[in-house]
Amino acid sequence: DAFKNLLSVWDENPWRIYYQIGYAYLQQNELDKAKLYFEKSLKSKPDNVATQGLLAFVYHREGNDKQAQTLWEKNLRDDPSNPMLHINLGLYSEKKGRYEEALDHYRKAQALTPEDNAVMINMGNVYEAMNRNVEAQSAYSAALHSAKKDLAAYDIFLLAQKTGNEASAGEMLNILAKECPSS
Repeated sequence: DAFKNLLSVWDENPWRIYYQIGYAYLQQNELDKAKLYFEKSLKSKPDNVATQGLLAFVYHREGNDKQAQTLWEKNLRDDPSNPMLHINLGLYSEKKGRYEEALDHYRKAQALTPEDNAVMINMGNVYEAMNRNVEAQSAYSAALHSAKKDLAAYDIFLLAQKTGNEASAGEMLNILAKECPSS
């Protein structure tokens, strides 16, 4: 039955099957195969921003940052309200040491998805790299404040440590200890 379902999707949307195969290969860090299937997906549906974004991510992981940046920027022109594109360009800019540009993308992503704690953490990391420690602590604290319902206990523990919030870190460590079975 699963195979029949797959074939019915194939008839209507072959790009989706290629996309899913490419995504599976990306998860396995098999970049050549992921790129091959994302490219096949784009031949079937050339304007798919999600596939283009993942292909750009593969380019980035391969070290072809210029090609990744070009594709992400094209996607952003086509879909300026896509927060993931801003996050990807923010990460790219951060990696290149272009911190103000990274912050600009993160701010846009935050405006589009204010509930995304990862954006605030990324902003904190950039502020920290710029030695703007007060702003970094503020960003980390904002992420910690709203993260408790969304992040795993270990992530909150690490974030609480970054903010120097020992009470929250200890609380999260206790939650983590309760959630993990003893060996």
